[in-house]
Amino acid sequence: MEEVKKWIEKAKKDLDDAEFNFINNRFEVAAFLSHQAAEKALKALYILKFKKLWKIHDLVELGKTLNAPFEILEALIL
Repeated sequence: MEEVKKWIEKAKKDLDDAEFNFINNRFEVAAFLSHQAAEKALKALYILKFKKLWKIHDLVELGKTLNAPFEILEALIL
């Protein structure tokens, strides 16, 4: 599905940018981009499962809706 691929590509780019900023001690930017990467990856899974986009920014709610394992939900809370 093309839309899922698009969201995964965006998530990968955000994660690469987060890593770059982390290495360069720009921790606030790295944290923000890490959140964005996780959100986009979860939205890709949501689209794959439900065939539509859910416009939400709450990682925990996305994880719960996707029936993510406890370890993933725990990481999303942090």
